[in-house]
Amino acid sequence: MLTFAQFERELTSERTKDKLLERAKKGMWNGGSAPYGYERKNKKLIINKKEAEIVRLIFENYLETGSVNEIYDVLKKKSFKNRQGKTT
Repeated sequence: MLTFAQFERELTSERTKDKLLERAKKGMWNGGSAPYGYERKNKKLIINKKEAEIVRLIFENYLETGSVNEIYDVLKKKSFKNRQGKTT
């Protein structure tokens, strides 16, 4: 009985992984919060232009300065807000 149970568990795991991979190939989001800079519409990730500008600013500043603290200071100075409406 234990052998059959283990086989069934492995088979279920394999099916789940295959299903998630197929969804990803179709460009569908597999769950969780959408990454900052994106929003979820019709189970797909769409670029959020306002947030994407902030992400670009962060990357450009990091390439220039190499400092996370300076990026934080720039974001705080410009008083950008996160998704919950709180200042960073």
